[in-house]
Amino acid sequence: MKVRKVIIRSAVLAMLGTATSLVAATPALATSHNGSCETGEVCLYNNSSYSGDHDDNYDNDANYQGNTYYNSSTSLNDTVSSAENNAAWQDVHLHSAANYVGAELQIDTQSGWSKLSDYQFDNIASSHDF
Repeated sequence: MKVRKVIIRSAVLAMLGTATSLVAATPALATSHNGSCETGEVCLYNNSSYSGDHDDNYDNDANYQGNTYYNSSTSLNDTVSSAENNAAWQDVHLHSAANYVGAELQIDTQSGWSKLSDYQFDNIASSHDF
């Protein structure tokens, strides 16, 4: 009886150790608006060449009105000059109007546009979706 308890206890501890190592190996999700352009986020900059104030966002944003760049009072609406898509699974679409309408510019997965003026999209983005 004692041997059986030890075997069961050892099996349970082994399973817990495996579960713990699986949880520890899972990557953390990106955190929107933390000032770091992480995997899975769209990153927006108010200057060309991915410079100046920036915003990082893991979700769709239907309306930039009232949003500001990270640690800045500069409005995000109609001020984006470069953008990058750090998501590996989905393209991002910038839109010239709120609610994902108007002119659209696609940013392919894991790529970006360092100079939106080259695509007649400088300072006009008002929303984006994945």
